[in-house]
Amino acid sequence: MTGGTNGAGGLARRLGVFDATMIVMGGIVGAGIFRNPSVVAQQVGTPSLMLGAWVAGGVIALAGAFVYA
Repeated sequence: MTGGTNGAGGLARRLGVFDATMIVMGGIVGAGIFRNPSVVAQQVGTPSLMLGAWVAGGVIALAGAFVYA
C-alpha cells in the first residue's frame, strides 16, 4: 500500500525529524502556558486586570486565526 499506511490498513508508525521537532516545540509552548499566569498576575496587580489581559490576548489570537484562515 502507498500513502504512508502499513499493510494492515492503519497508519504507519514512524516519525521524522520534523515530527519530533514539532512534538518538542509543542511541549515547550505547552509548559509555558502554566508559567505565564503568575507573571501576568505579578505585573498587573488586580484580578480584573489579569482577566482583561488574558481576554485581550485571546481576542488578538482569535483575530490572527481568522486572518490566517
